[in-house]
Amino acid sequence: MNRKDIDIKKVLLSKPQGLFELVVLIILMTLFFILNFGMNMSIEAPLFESVMISLLPTLTTSWATFSLIRLMRYRNKYTK
Repeated sequence: MNRKDIDIKKVLLSKPQGLFELVVLIILMTLFFILNFGMNMSIEAPLFESVMISLLPTLTTSWATFSLIRLMRYRNKYTK
């Protein structure tokens, strides 16, 4: 069996390349923000505070999902 190592730093730290990746990232961020913001509205916090609380999980979850999609799509590009 040939084992290929994946360059995790390159997968996680490279910016979106091309219009397709940018559109996918924006769609993911929008979906995750709607989900997180909906859950935060139940705690009866002020609007600004709810938005700020929703941003961190939105950014981390959407970037992780985007990186996973990128890795599955361009596996050969990110192997060492």
